Amino acid sequence: MIPKKKYFMIAKSKINAAWHKANRMPKNPTIEQRIQWHLEHLKNCHCRTDLPEGLKQEMKKRKITIPSLLMFFYNILLITSFS
Repeated sequence: MIPKKKYFMIAKSKINAAWHKANRMPKNPTIEQRIQWHLEHLKNCHCRTDLPEGLKQEMKKRKITIPSLLMFFYNILLITSFS
């Protein structure tokens, strides 16, 4: 049997409730506000692993860099290894 280590727990969704409470999406947000909120969300909370598809398409139109999943998983490894 493979021993369970922290870095095997990547797939587990981990919500940062404090971040969500302090950083609510504005009511009727502009597209710029949505993009900014979702980028910060990916950095600070791991309840989602990707951006909404429509938002990614809009970011591509605006030539805004979309964070790679590799960077996302790297951030999770950093967080879980110190938890």
